[in-house]
Amino acid sequence: MTTKTQAVWLLSPKTWPLFRPIPVEHVEHVRTILVHELFWNVRLALVGLIAAMVMYYYLLSLEFDVIRFKSLIIIQATSSAAILCYYFFAERLIQNIRLRLVVASAQAWLTGGIFGIGIFMQVPEIHDAYRFATVFTMVVGVTGAASFTFTVSPLTFLGFCLPFTVPVFYWLWASSPKASGQILALMVFPYFTTIFFLVLREYRRRVNLILAELHLKREQARSESLLLNILPQETAEELKMHGRAEPIEYTHVTVLFTDFVGFTRIAERLSPRELVDELDKCFSYFDQVTEKYGLEKLKTIGDS
Repeated sequence: MTTKTQAVWLLSPKTWPLFRPIPVEHVEHVRTILVHELFWNVRLALVGLIAAMVMYYYLLSLEFDVIRFKSLIIIQATSSAAILCYYFFAERLIQNIRLRLVVASAQAWLTGGIFGIGIFMQVPEIHDAYRFATVFTMVVGVTGAASFTFTVSPLTFLGFCLPFTVPVFYWLWASSPKASGQILALMVFPYFTTIFFLVLREYRRRVNLILAELHLKREQARSESLLLNILPQETAEELKMHGRAEPIEYTHVTVLFTDFVGFTRIAERLSPRELVDELDKCFSYFDQVTEKYGLEKLKTIGDS
């Protein structure tokens, strides 16, 4: 590999562990599992968000009359309750996995936007520095908690966190006294960047675990298939469960031994590929016969 080719390879996002594409044949399975986990996690996130907003409005009520924002509070409570009901009771309302993810992303943007706009309108009314710091810490904390909830979908994480935090950051940057807000916003920005990459890393870890589980199941099915080609099914199952098989006595049995006449001479005239193909055809036919008449193939060795 030349230096130029190597540089292009390193700069390609598809070669980075975080962005390595999922094999096409496994995309649907991985997406199904992640979306199911997303439904479960969002329930916890919304319950935590509602509890945080109750505390938030309690802090606001100590500063001014929150009834002025009655309409906004009703919209926030109604929307969050409706979305929470959807995630608790309507997981199977939408069957298409891709559409479920789109709906979840849209709801994340909607929830983050509604609460973010409310905070943007209400935070300027806070004059007590201690309460303002508490509210801002709460906003950062809720966003951090959301990061671990939405690790199954980095886009959903952005959909919730950006509308939720950008208005407050904008207010800090444009309206806070002197340069204090700008300093605070700059201090928190690396935190959110780090959180986002943690979300990406956790997302990729989940994907890798699902792919590893799929690979393990495929290899297990393959080994079981090979085992069934060598031993009877009952014996193979007993070996898998106990590591040994108990002998079984039959009073009346008929055993057929088969052998290819002149196999050595035939093998000398055929190439390895032709020989294996010929044996495969014969043994496949024997398998069909044993399956059709309920017989049991005990063992296959070479041409016998």
